Amino acid sequence: MKENSITILQAPDDADSLIVSTVISYATTNPSVLIVGEDVDIMVLMVALTPEDKDIYLFKKMKIFNSEDATEEKIAQAEEELTRVLYKGKKEESIDRLRYVCFT
Repeated sequence: MKENSITILQAPDDADSLIVSTVISYATTNPSVLIVGEDVDIMVLMVALTPEDKDIYLFKKMKIFNSEDATEEKIAQAEEELTRVLYKGKKEESIDRLRYVCFT
């Protein structure tokens, strides 16, 4: 992993604290940082320790991406929904309109 410029950290004891402190540190120099996990402790620490000028988005895993019944249309709808949430768009707002508002 190190050969591919992937940072590796090993927690001496409390991994949750290390994960959250690392993410908060990275967020000062990176516009977007992502944690993938199912641990409630990490969520609680993120909410408690994240500076007020930063946004936190909590997402429920979208089952469509792992579903055998997933169609291209359903996946596209899920991707649009995620994009809309990330860019703070309104539910009824089209992706084209959201792109226009965000990038012009």
